[in-house]
Order: sequence, then structure tokens, then C-alpha cells
Amino acid sequence: MALLDYVHDASWVITSLDKSDFLHKEVQKLKEGGDPDVVAAVEQRAFEAQSPTENLHVELEEATQQRESLEKELGESHEALADSWGQLSKARR
Repeated sequence: MALLDYVHDASWVITSLDKSDFLHKEVQKLKEGGDPDVVAAVEQRAFEAQSPTENLHVELEEATQQRESLEKELGESHEALADSWGQLSKARR
């Protein structure tokens, strides 16, 4: 389940980054030959999109670190289980 959440969050961040990039490109196009009021409105939208994108990026990094930690813990648990099975096997002989 955590992997699905991770993939969903990553997709959300990528979508937000794409939206932010698109808005920045629109601002540039408008600056090159557009109405100043429209430029200001698009710049505001780009600014508003940037903050949630940055927050999502931070959340994605935290989720990645948590996933890596859980994978390490799972590996250690597998090793402990294998050791326990080995000891049980020896005890049965």
C-alpha cells in the first residue's frame, strides 16, 4: 500500500511541476508581447502554483526517506527470520 501512495504522490508532484513549468512558459510568452494585466495575472497563478509544488516535493522526499527506512527494516527482519529458522532447524536435529 505504501508503494501505491508513493507512486501517487510522485505522480502528483510531477503533475504540479509540469503545471508550474507551463505557467512559467506562459509568463515568458506574455512578457514578450502581451497585455501587462494578463502578464500580472499569469505571474500570480505561477507564483501560487509554485508553493504547493515545493511543499509536495518536500513531502515526496520525506516519503522516499521513509520508504528507504522501511525497506532497510524489512531486510533486517528477513535476516532475523532466516537466523531464527536456522536455529530452529538445528534445534530439531
